[in-house]
Amino acid sequence: MRLKHDYHEMVQQWKEVCALPMADSDKALECEKIFQVFIGRIAMFAASSRSPTDVFYAYMLGLENLVRPNFALDLLGQIAVCPAHQAVWEWLLTNNIRRL
Repeated sequence: MRLKHDYHEMVQQWKEVCALPMADSDKALECEKIFQVFIGRIAMFAASSRSPTDVFYAYMLGLENLVRPNFALDLLGQIAVCPAHQAVWEWLLTNNIRRL
C-alpha cells in the first residue's frame, strides 16, 4: 500500500462525489463509504504483515497527517476531510493508551 498515493486517489473520489447533483447529506454518506473502504484496505494490508497492530497504527498516524483539515473550508472539507480527520483522530486517541 502506498498511503500518500492511495490517499490522493480517495480525495479524487471525494471530489467526484462533491460534484454530483445530490443533497450534501447524501454526498457525505458516499464520502464516508469511500473512507470506510480506504480504511478497510489499510486493515487488509496490515493484516498481511508480521505485526498487524503496529502496522495499522503506523498507517493511521500517517493518515492523520494527510487528512488534516488545514485549508478544508469548502464542501469537500465539510463533508469528507473534516469527518475523516475526526474519525482518525478519535481512533488514535482511543488506541494510544497501550503506546504510552
